[in-house]
Amino acid sequence: MAAAAAALASSPMVHLTASRLRLPRPARSPAAATPSPSPASAACCSRGAACGLEWRPKSGLRALRRCEDRLRCFSIDGGGGGGGGGGGGTGGEDGEKRGEEEAAAAAEAKVGGAVEEMRSERTRSGSFSSSSSSSSGTPGISNEPPFLSFSVDNIDTVKLLELLGPEKVDSADVKAIKEKLFGYTTFWLTREEPFGDLGEGVLFIGNLRGKREEIFAKLQQQLRELTGDKYNLFMVEEPNSEGEDPRGGPRVSFGLLRREVSEPGPTTLWQYVISLLLFLLTVFSCVELGIASKISSLPPEIVTYFTDPNATGPPPDMQLLLPFVESALPVAYGVLAIQLFHEVGHFLAAFPKKVKLSIPFFIPNFTLGTFGAITQFKSILPDKKTMFDISMAGPLAGAALSFSMFSVGLLLSSNPAGASDLVEVPSKLFQGSLLLGLVSRATLGYRAMHAATVAIHPLVIAGWCGLTTTAFNMLPVGCLDGGRALQGAFGKDALFGFGLTTYSLLGLGVLGGPLSLPWGLYVLICQRTPEKPCLNDVSDVGTWRRAALIVSVFLVVLTLIPLWDELAEDLGVGLDEGAGGGGIGGDASPVHVGSATEVGVGRDIVPSPTSSRSVMQTVNGSHMFVIQGYSLAKGMGIGKYIASETFTVGGCQWAIYFYPDGKNPEDNSAYISVFIALISDGIDVRVLFELKLLDQSGKAKHKGHSQFDRSLESSPYTLKNRGSMWGYKRFFRRTALETSDFLKDDCLKINCTVGVVVSTMDYSKPHSIHVPESDIGYHFGTLLDNQEGVDVICNVAGEKFHAHQLVLAARSSFFRSELFEHESDEEKNEVDTSNEIKEIVIDDMEPKVFKAVLHFMYRDNLVGDDELSASSSDCSIFDTLAGKLLAAADRYELPRLRLLCESYLCKHISVNSVATTLALADRHHAMELKSVCLKFAAENLSAVIRTDGFDYLKDNCPALQSEILRTVAGCEEECSSGGKSQSVWGQLSDGGDTSGRRVRPRGHRQ
Repeated sequence: MAAAAAALASSPMVHLTASRLRLPRPARSPAAATPSPSPASAACCSRGAACGLEWRPKSGLRALRRCEDRLRCFSIDGGGGGGGGGGGGTGGEDGEKRGEEEAAAAAEAKVGGAVEEMRSERTRSGSFSSSSSSSSGTPGISNEPPFLSFSVDNIDTVKLLELLGPEKVDSADVKAIKEKLFGYTTFWLTREEPFGDLGEGVLFIGNLRGKREEIFAKLQQQLRELTGDKYNLFMVEEPNSEGEDPRGGPRVSFGLLRREVSEPGPTTLWQYVISLLLFLLTVFSCVELGIASKISSLPPEIVTYFTDPNATGPPPDMQLLLPFVESALPVAYGVLAIQLFHEVGHFLAAFPKKVKLSIPFFIPNFTLGTFGAITQFKSILPDKKTMFDISMAGPLAGAALSFSMFSVGLLLSSNPAGASDLVEVPSKLFQGSLLLGLVSRATLGYRAMHAATVAIHPLVIAGWCGLTTTAFNMLPVGCLDGGRALQGAFGKDALFGFGLTTYSLLGLGVLGGPLSLPWGLYVLICQRTPEKPCLNDVSDVGTWRRAALIVSVFLVVLTLIPLWDELAEDLGVGLDEGAGGGGIGGDASPVHVGSATEVGVGRDIVPSPTSSRSVMQTVNGSHMFVIQGYSLAKGMGIGKYIASETFTVGGCQWAIYFYPDGKNPEDNSAYISVFIALISDGIDVRVLFELKLLDQSGKAKHKGHSQFDRSLESSPYTLKNRGSMWGYKRFFRRTALETSDFLKDDCLKINCTVGVVVSTMDYSKPHSIHVPESDIGYHFGTLLDNQEGVDVICNVAGEKFHAHQLVLAARSSFFRSELFEHESDEEKNEVDTSNEIKEIVIDDMEPKVFKAVLHFMYRDNLVGDDELSASSSDCSIFDTLAGKLLAAADRYELPRLRLLCESYLCKHISVNSVATTLALADRHHAMELKSVCLKFAAENLSAVIRTDGFDYLKDNCPALQSEILRTVAGCEEECSSGGKSQSVWGQLSDGGDTSGRRVRPRGHRQ
């Protein structure tokens, strides 16, 4: 039998294929009896002792049953029996020789199959990875038997190391290390065991004779002097250790592995290619994120062309997309900069420690731009502090840059000077994060956050996405940065417990809201085994590092947990789900539901000769309810209300109910309640509502709850019968109301808009053809932009504008007179072949105003609101672009431009601007605007007379003051029969709001 074992050990196949076998770890059992070896085994053991290695007999190993029969051949004293080896050795020398040969061949075949099975298993699971002890948590050591265990007794370590092939630890080196490294002054060796993923190394177990770090550094130095860079020495926690080291901390052991086994391989060419492709895809996803944030500013002609199935005409110029894409790039640049800064943080932390990192593999994400990047350690880490520092450096760098972008973006968002760069986003977005929502609320203020949409700078979006991605990457799971930092600070056992908790929270959607599912799948797919053990795997990272990790996890939780509705309402962050948007509900767009029937015989389909169309739309009406003496209304009692006068919209009568102490007893008078009630008889009236508490500071920061903005998300509300109501029990918190600009001079103003859904049926003639809206403005605008066939130059204050004489003459009688009326009849009838371009000099107008006039004359509409409002915040109404356009319309006899300017200025009337707007309208014959200004000034006279604009009228336009007073007298006479209004002297004696839009004390119909 001894000869069979020797033949097997010297077999070339075993030397080549057994290099992947994992060796067993014999359990420490003092009571286990050592079987008396046979002579052959005694000889084998003596050879092992001569090499300085001792293998203790196996006792109590739970080997896998399916491997025992394959590996029994290694047993020296009776496990593998051949035909001639049993029965006490009887049968003759030839029979014994044949039996040994057959046993060796059978053993070689069985071990070869087991080795191949283990090799394939290791190929699937990856290269060297550490197995965590279930009791002690020692990296690299497993208390349980490996996947492929040997069921052997009395086999020496040297013989087994010879079976491991080129990855084994050299037995001569093991002997030299035991003799020269270990001793009484450093480490007293008591026994050794296999070490590593497959048992390629040796684990030295014994008693430490000094401080751990000092002894480990000394042993490493001596190992380099003895063997060079051939091996790596690991200091790990002793497996199955009973108690702690008397000097403090766990008992330690030293593991020895070849350097090529323990260190990862180099980066391959395919990995570089995959990294590049993933980076390009991440760039695309970041650009897509920027485009999504600016989708509201997409040119309307492009939106119509691609979304309207009935759109006709030539395709729009795709060059219009270039400014749009350029405006979306800052968000993409910001997100990419954050992720690159994150990875640079990892590399800067790894460089001083001489730790190699792999190239980053960026993972695209079409919601946040990117999931981040996966970076692997490409060298063995010296200690746990290094693992912690490198893992934390990336998130800290990324979070610092993200929060800087987020904060700067919020500051730019609150600055009116940069309004042209802002992006409109739903206020509900800020309820997605408790921490970021509170920071935004503190920076932008209550009015900006408690609205339907919020105008923010693109840096806010980039910083928000960067902080969210960084927070997810700091989750204490697997190979994420948070998981690596947790492993370095608290060990692998803590990583397992925290990882299980995090997976549970992600599965429940507690963290991250709707983002939990994609991030949970990402973490699950990218999940790997814990990081490899460090060279010093028992080092302590220190208290402050653990504290920093705890604080980081706390901030991660605050970032990922969304604001719940109650807290969001209390803090004034966004609007709750029941409130809807806060915008003004104008006329709802009609919903067209077409119907047609096709009748055919056989395969010939004949279109229907008739068709019909049902048009569903809303009939809208508004009513403003003024509550004068709010303080006296308090204390009426919960459930008691003040009703407005009835008003009619859509053939039904309505009334507003205001509950000063709330409608709901459970709220304990903490909120005011506002409802709209159906007063007249009606059955199943389908309506849209808007309730709006008016801001009386003149800033138009109204608090509104609207269904008009949500008509596509939810169907209209149905009031079943008379007395049915719709509204909000928690319309506004009383404590916030009484300190806000919504309450002025003990007066509240509530505006209600009702849209009753009505349906009409249109019957079209047979074979009707849909005719789209005219696109002549688009074509004429293209003609102006391309300057094709221009024949006149308008020199405005030195700046030249090219135009067409016929267009100017057709649109304006002024230009028709300038260009043609001075010519004689002969000159008019002559054909002009000289191609001479005429020039008109205009010195009393600014170039930007004339450019806006040309825009109207060719496109028949005003320039964008951004241009009109760019100069209207800090200057007089006479100096705004809208005011100057009104003057130009009057001069050049453009009545439609005058009406458009009047309509725009009418929407922006306030107490502070009404007097100067009245003077502007009177000067340029804008009669509609003048009438509106007179009525507004009459209704808010007590506030208007205290403004600088009223003093301007007194000094420059005294006749207009008289017109205001006559208008006031007319309003009083109209309303005196119903007692619905106070006199002018009553308003003056009661006082007024010098900045509010309206100050009438009683209800008023619009």
